Amino acid sequence: MSRDFNKEMTIYFWPRGHYNYPKGHAAFKVRDGSSSISVNFGETSEGKDHQRGNFEQRDLTKGDDFSGRNQLRQLSQHDNKMLFQTAVRKIKIPFLGSDSPWGLILWDLDVYERDAFRSQREYPSSFSYIAHQLDSSGAASYVPPLYETWKGSMWDALTLEQWATAIRRRIDELNQKNEQLMPMIARNVNVRNHPVVTHLMTAQEWKVFSNKDVGNSLIRSERIRKLDKLVALNQGSARNVTKTVWVLANMMDVIVDYMNQRGDTMRSNAVLALGKEVIEVVKNGCHDYRIGNWDPYKPGVQYCGQLDFDFDE
Repeated sequence: MSRDFNKEMTIYFWPRGHYNYPKGHAAFKVRDGSSSISVNFGETSEGKDHQRGNFEQRDLTKGDDFSGRNQLRQLSQHDNKMLFQTAVRKIKIPFLGSDSPWGLILWDLDVYERDAFRSQREYPSSFSYIAHQLDSSGAASYVPPLYETWKGSMWDALTLEQWATAIRRRIDELNQKNEQLMPMIARNVNVRNHPVVTHLMTAQEWKVFSNKDVGNSLIRSERIRKLDKLVALNQGSARNVTKTVWVLANMMDVIVDYMNQRGDTMRSNAVLALGKEVIEVVKNGCHDYRIGNWDPYKPGVQYCGQLDFDFDE
């Protein structure tokens, strides 16, 4: 199967009545640019477990020896490769910092494997489990989930497919907005030469920068005031990567709208420079907003499924 992105999650769907999964099923594969892991739990119509094989006997939560892991992973991936070819529907969603560059949060591959082992019996269906995986990877930054994702029982093939499709559509929209800004940045020598960053400017830096060409005017348009709020929210997002991505995505919406409507105003240089920073932070995978390893189970790392703040536009 061809790849759309160098780092991506592919979700596979089998509808109810399929010969491999009569009750319907979903599974996914994660590529990190150099390797991949398939996650597929549950029984097929033949009663064969294609997810873990003999590796299920190991207790990964107690620090068991990981020797032989690669061999077992390859066996599991081989089984899944044959099964995935029978999927009726496939949806690809990129990860942050890929050649997309907007996308989901990419954890270490070991996390997906370990989490599948821990969680596969705790969820009412494969659809519920994958909905939670999407949520913990920051999907709510783009489109709110239709139902509760933490072991939620409302998910089925249709609702999961609808959410995944909406997430991919929103990410594509943001990438198109990136492409709209790039020619504007290239034509503007002041913005083009703005230093490359991996972390967005602070609220104070934005205030000074946005007032630079207007003589410290106290009059700020509705779009500029909205950017004021978003920059301040971003500064307070700290280790909450989902919140960070939500803020950056909404910031991109406002920036592109501003440049299309008011690109010849005195604040346009500042707005365009902010847009350049948003693009650079996203291309960098928001690394500066992550602490420690790419593992939600490690201390010092926080992710957020349901966004924990209100933003009054």
